[in-house]
Amino acid sequence: MPDEFQLMIKDKMNESNYHLLTDLMPQQVWTANPDGRINYVNKNTIEYFGRSFDEIIGNGWQEFIHPDDLFNCIEVWTRSLSTGEPYEIEFRLQAKDGVYYWHLGRATPAIKHSEIIQWFGTNTLIESHKQNEAKKDEFISMASHELKTPLTSLKGYLQILSMRVKSDAQNLNFVEKALMQITRLEGLTNNLLDVSKISADKLILNKTEFEFKDLITRCVDIVGHSQNTHTINIKANETIAFDGDLFRLEQVVINFLTNAIKYSPNAKEIIVSSTVQSDGIVVCVEDFGIGIEPEHLEKLFDRFYRIDNANSKFEGLGLGLYIASTIIKSHNGEFWIDSEVNKGSKFYFRLPLAENKSLEPETDSKTFYKDKRFEIDIHPANEILEISWIGYQDEESITTGTQQVMSFLRSNKFSKLLNDNSRILGNWSEASSVLTPEVHQELFASGLRYLAWVLPAHKFGQLAAFKALNNMDSSDSSAANNLITIEFFEGREEAENWLNSFN
Repeated sequence: MPDEFQLMIKDKMNESNYHLLTDLMPQQVWTANPDGRINYVNKNTIEYFGRSFDEIIGNGWQEFIHPDDLFNCIEVWTRSLSTGEPYEIEFRLQAKDGVYYWHLGRATPAIKHSEIIQWFGTNTLIESHKQNEAKKDEFISMASHELKTPLTSLKGYLQILSMRVKSDAQNLNFVEKALMQITRLEGLTNNLLDVSKISADKLILNKTEFEFKDLITRCVDIVGHSQNTHTINIKANETIAFDGDLFRLEQVVINFLTNAIKYSPNAKEIIVSSTVQSDGIVVCVEDFGIGIEPEHLEKLFDRFYRIDNANSKFEGLGLGLYIASTIIKSHNGEFWIDSEVNKGSKFYFRLPLAENKSLEPETDSKTFYKDKRFEIDIHPANEILEISWIGYQDEESITTGTQQVMSFLRSNKFSKLLNDNSRILGNWSEASSVLTPEVHQELFASGLRYLAWVLPAHKFGQLAAFKALNNMDSSDSSAANNLITIEFFEGREEAENWLNSFN
């Protein structure tokens, strides 16, 4: 009995210290039961809402969320509760003065014996940041709209002037150069307009069915006739009907082509291909230019990101690829890059042709599993479990594959896993976010101790693998993060030899 009493006193002291610490924090701090019910809020939370502790805990917090944000908050929170994924969302909370202010909500689960025992969360005030972003977006929208009208008029006047001075070669040359600069300004203005639409979630798609082959041919003709430095060759261009926004997808292809020309000043050829692969259309634009350093690859599609510095001869605002990536994502597509410095780059995007319907897998639930996206086999002599990923991946395939790996590890009591990514295609970077610290802990609980990770062939896929490992190791809440030994390999044979070195 004395021992139980001492443990009770110790727990109460720990709880008291925790509450004292959280009361000193400027954020709202809260905890929740495994089912999502709030069971603790700190002093700052109570002061913000101007309500009592009892009024806030339970599900009472929902009444403080802005009605326009409530559905999304509940949806994201419910998904985190069911999957164990960390919770993160921006939403507005009503303060005691009746005004709604923007917050960034985050929560992560505490896991013990593969079970969630508690959620720890914070709400951080980001109102000033959101206001600054809104002002910036408002300025971009206003400036681009104001520029568009005079530019259109100026372009019209110059086109009339070019017809009047057609017989005067010298003046015609000046007018044509002015028209080129106006066209460039027009492109920049249109990009700014698109960015403002994306920020306001107003980039609307006008979908129609069209022949994809014609889109590629038309884009090549447009860009080919606008310059005289490069030859654009179509390597492959399959005939396939596609339902999408023709104008927006032309914008993507033209952006890829113009970038390829811009960043290959000493080359003369651009190669374009459009092929049907795994229920999707894959477009590739290849140049033989300056290439891209690996550290720039993932950031290249970010808003306003440029790989060159201010003194570089390459112009632009860093918006084209950001807009292109948004258009591709809005078509449920993906994009990726394969590049080598001083040798050139290949820019890819893939658009799904139909819903990816999973076929019934072939499996005996212990020694093998074969599906459209991955295969699992065991090597009994070496006690190695092997999973080989095939083709294009998404969240569903990686989640299913990871769950199957855990099941096979437990069934066979294996501690070694050969994770072969060499046949992965495309950009699975977003899908790699499925591999959370909690998944790391579950793999450890399933018996995994040694993981040999065979990297994809292309660098974008390799970055996704490193990102996945960083996601898995981003929490030190479990000893699992120190007990699973993970190594990357370029080839399958060396990965297997490494695993065989452990008894």
